[in-house]
Amino acid sequence: MKRLISVTLLASALAPAAALAADPPYQGAPRGLTREEVRADLEAWEKAGLRNRYRGDGAPPFFDPSLQKQLAEYQRLRATTVPATAPPSSGGG
Repeated sequence: MKRLISVTLLASALAPAAALAADPPYQGAPRGLTREEVRADLEAWEKAGLRNRYRGDGAPPFFDPSLQKQLAEYQRLRATTVPATAPPSSGGG
């Protein structure tokens, strides 16, 4: 019984160290958007007709079919006009 308790205590003491060792290495901060990417995104937002939906403090009704149509159009425009941002490289090693 003493041996079982000792093994259990040892295993519970080593578990946090094993969890910390499993963390991936830090990859650095994500790359921010360029001015051109922000402008292209804003242009897609306005072309989809969403500019006037988000005025004031209230949020628009998200289940409104016309809003869903505008959001789909925004996503389509954004996919074709805003350049995709590449994830940062992993470095070396």
